[in-house]
Amino acid sequence: MSNQFNQAGQSLIIDEIIELKGSKKDTVTAFKQQLDAQLFKRDTSLIQAQIALIGSDDIISPSEKTSLKKEYNIIVSNHSVIVSKAEEYEVTEQTLYIEYLTAFIDLKDYLLDFFTSMDTATEIDSHDELLGLFQDYYDKSSLLEEQFFRFTTGLIGGLDNRIKFEVTISSTKGVTVPIDNTPTILSAMLLREGEDVTNEYDDVCFTWERVSEDRVADSLWRDGMVSGKTLSVSVDDLVYRSASFMCKFYFQYSETMYFSKTGFIALSEEVPGPAGEDAYQTQVISNSGTVFRMGQGFSTTLEVKVWQGGEEITGLFSDEDFRWRRSSNDSYQDSVWNSAHYSTGGKVITITQEDVVGRSNFFCDLLVKRS
Repeated sequence: MSNQFNQAGQSLIIDEIIELKGSKKDTVTAFKQQLDAQLFKRDTSLIQAQIALIGSDDIISPSEKTSLKKEYNIIVSNHSVIVSKAEEYEVTEQTLYIEYLTAFIDLKDYLLDFFTSMDTATEIDSHDELLGLFQDYYDKSSLLEEQFFRFTTGLIGGLDNRIKFEVTISSTKGVTVPIDNTPTILSAMLLREGEDVTNEYDDVCFTWERVSEDRVADSLWRDGMVSGKTLSVSVDDLVYRSASFMCKFYFQYSETMYFSKTGFIALSEEVPGPAGEDAYQTQVISNSGTVFRMGQGFSTTLEVKVWQGGEEITGLFSDEDFRWRRSSNDSYQDSVWNSAHYSTGGKVITITQEDVVGRSNFFCDLLVKRS
């Protein structure tokens, strides 16, 4: 007997149209603001390696002083920009800025002693002190620049969305879970600007959660956190024959900045047809189409139909036999919407602009079988 398709989906696509208005001057200003919002993090790994070699023999030669002064001039130039930004954002009293100033002054006082005599070598007491002063400055300035970036972009929480990530989830058994306890394997794929980069990140960057009608059980599901790029799901992982599974990608690439994206898939228990007979098939129909404009009100009716062996048998089922759910790019709002609608049931549901978040998929689950 073939497997039962016990759910059907219909996608409602909202076109997001951005209209740019203004003069050429306005366009230039907007472009400049966009440039200001970029986080140009300087790679200091090479200069730090050079500094380590400079101080390795506890003697700073004239040529080494020239290299240090070149880096010092870069630091001084960058310092004026940082001070200007700190005054602009009114953070001159914050602990981070004060710590940055201390690191800058300590490094400046240390280096100026060398620069008083550029033509002769100078002995230093501690190689570690030289490295430590530079490292402290680089650390503090980097943190402060990241804070300025967040102020400029509004990314106060540190979430960096300049690079577009997407998490998609595939299933070896489709969106149904076999009732014979055969596992369904869920696999997360991470796309960066449309390219599969899953293998570039460790398993610990991917964590799974379950969302069902039993929130307490969800929090205890598999003892809390489940990490990895794949997840094995059986019928025992469902609650009242269905559940949603989310895979969250989280990668901290600096002390205060990180990437985060969540993928979502909804699963339900397989509903086989009677032995020796054709399986049930379901279909969702939208009476007003599937594409609507962002910002414009709309209303459409989604209706589910059940078929068996080419014959429509929707009339054999009652409204209580169906459940509606939504899947979009906003998994949190999906869970809120699903919680509000899951107990409603019905063969027909009306969808408006308030029910849609970008590209949204609406599914209808058939919960029972009829002989």
